[in-house]
Amino acid sequence: MVCVPCIAIPILLVIWRFFLQPLFIKWWQFRNEKKETINNEVPQLVKECKNGICTLSWTKNQENKKMD
Repeated sequence: MVCVPCIAIPILLVIWRFFLQPLFIKWWQFRNEKKETINNEVPQLVKECKNGICTLSWTKNQENKKMD
């Protein structure tokens, strides 16, 4: 007699490997491509010091606007 986890775990791993993982990989790649088309420019971290108070904020390369 075989214990339940000894049967269930390999079956779940096969289901993950052959059915769920390919779908997950396609979804993840589509999500990353969508982000790349929206955000062509990578924001940069900028340090601003005014009146003795320093803050960090994100700005885009071509724009001087903050993206708080």
